[in-house]
Amino acid sequence: MSHSRSLAVVWIANLAALGAAGYFGYRLAAEHRAMQVELRALRQAVDLYRFERTSRFEGLGMNALLEQLTYWAPKLQTATRDAGFFEVEKKVENLVEMLSLQADAAARLEAILVDKTIAADDPATDDEIRKWLLQAVYKANPARGVALYARVLRSHDLDASHRLRVIAANGLLLADKKQAGEVLHELLTRDLTAPASGKRSPSHLHPRFIEDFAATGHEGVAKLLQRIIQRPEVEPFTVQTCVVLLGKMKCVDAARRIQELYRENKSGAFGRVPNPGFRRRVVDAVVEILGPGSAEFLREVDRTESDVGLRKRLDDLRKEIRF
Repeated sequence: MSHSRSLAVVWIANLAALGAAGYFGYRLAAEHRAMQVELRALRQAVDLYRFERTSRFEGLGMNALLEQLTYWAPKLQTATRDAGFFEVEKKVENLVEMLSLQADAAARLEAILVDKTIAADDPATDDEIRKWLLQAVYKANPARGVALYARVLRSHDLDASHRLRVIAANGLLLADKKQAGEVLHELLTRDLTAPASGKRSPSHLHPRFIEDFAATGHEGVAKLLQRIIQRPEVEPFTVQTCVVLLGKMKCVDAARRIQELYRENKSGAFGRVPNPGFRRRVVDAVVEILGPGSAEFLREVDRTESDVGLRKRLDDLRKEIRF
């Protein structure tokens, strides 16, 4: 009995020791995190002082940081993804954070981005700088950043390049998926219904915008993609993107039209050059949607297809579907 009591005492003592060690470990970790935050703020203060002392611009704070951003951000365009690239990327990310902490940062940075106060000699470099300004605005004020992403994406009152609109679409998708879906649905619908002639806004009927739209989970994705693949004037790669996405969604309503796309491509309809790669993705999409129900279509492809790669794909499909 005394032996059992001794074991119980030892067990309780060990449990108490473990609990104490866990508590102090938790406290140490919390204190370490707090020290890291303070150290980061101190480093940023030192960096800002150094930037201000060496800046060719008058004024403190934001002007010095913008000068650094315009120097470092363009280097990410040409740098290879090695240790040097990630070092520069870290510098730029730190500058974005420091910019976001400046007084009235969101409004001031938005004005700079919209008015192109900082303009580079070539459009690609300009877009790279404006990309990071967009992130700084969002970091400073998420609500204002979301609104700016949408404004750049719509490009109604801005001279936004295709690349910058792609950047804005992706940023909006990450920041507010629901609003991204609404804005992209609005823009893609507009581009489908806009007149063929006359002055138009830049088109968003492009694979990158369509992929981002599908990723939003908007309730109108399948219906809109089906509308796009009905239009012969839409670029083949854009149509192909829609076909792949509809296949992944297993959209039964799209199966018949996707099969027609195979026949149109095979015959060179609408002046298009026949493309075996396009037809293979059509075949895969039909199989994804219909499964064994695609056997009749596969027999048709088997009778008419001469491309070596597609015939090999048919041989692979025979292991899954009898046709």
